[in-house]
Amino acid sequence: MSLYDKPIIQAIRAAWPDAKIIHKRGTALTDANEAELAAMVVASERAGEFIESAGQTDMATWSPAQWHQFIEVVCGGYIDGLMAQEAALKTAIAKVRT
Repeated sequence: MSLYDKPIIQAIRAAWPDAKIIHKRGTALTDANEAELAAMVVASERAGEFIESAGQTDMATWSPAQWHQFIEVVCGGYIDGLMAQEAALKTAIAKVRT
């Protein structure tokens, strides 16, 4: 399976069709910016909700399906957080232009 065939990459590409995906190995991560930190808050909240709804706080006992769902929830929350910020920015720009 190619990196581009993974569901999360397909979701990102669907959300941002003009985005370029750069896959590098062995590079250091950069510090998160304000938008990324805000998106992480949304992802963290969703992660907590998932864990509470699962009723199992010991992640070591989760099934592969539960892990998959958890990762989808966290990644989806992060993307939703970024998209909400983009929508708010577009709204603010539209107000300035009018």
